Amino acid sequence: MAVISSNGTGGGNWNLTTTWAGGVLPDNNLDDVIVVDGDTVALTSGDQCKSFRVDIGGIYDGQGYPLQINGEADG
Repeated sequence: MAVISSNGTGGGNWNLTTTWAGGVLPDNNLDDVIVVDGDTVALTSGDQCKSFRVDIGGIYDGQGYPLQINGEADG
């Protein structure tokens, strides 16, 4: 389990390693995901994570795709 945060440089598509700090994609069941202030993260297909938070100033754009959260959601 890890905390995976968006890159802090604008975000990007969920499925690209460049969207995430450290270049690591969130694991479907293990990772806590945070979209940080100033970033927009967009889904390009359905996905999942353990928990999900959008910081003030961050934007999550599901684009009509499902995001399954296997724990907690906040934000």
